Amino acid sequence: MQSASMDPEKNINPGDDAFRGDCIPVVFVAAIYFGFFFISFLGGSNDHPQIEVNSVSIDNFSVSVSESQLTGNWSIILSIKNPYKDEIISYSSFELHVSYKKEFISGRMVINGFEQAAGEENLFGRSIQPLISTNF
Repeated sequence: MQSASMDPEKNINPGDDAFRGDCIPVVFVAAIYFGFFFISFLGGSNDHPQIEVNSVSIDNFSVSVSESQLTGNWSIILSIKNPYKDEIISYSSFELHVSYKKEFISGRMVINGFEQAAGEENLFGRSIQPLISTNF
């Protein structure tokens, strides 16, 4: 009497065509996952746009210790560079403030949204309206 585990029709031998047919989809799916991993993590760039402050100047700078006030007209030049060699970056508008000890000491500088070509570097020079600051 043969047991069910020894039945030749129910046992799969690695040399059988049925075993190879069952493995092909598994190998195919594994190859897709490996390809996705390779492209996403190893092949993709994780660079970010490079934003640098090129210069900061202040005119009509005034400090009043007795009134705890700080005023001035700020001029700032920013450099924004697209690090990608073949991708365009789109920016929405953003704003910049000068702060000291978590308190804004200037008005806001608004840069409107724009698109930046691959490898392009843009300079933005703006004056920021003075703001009277207290509690410094």
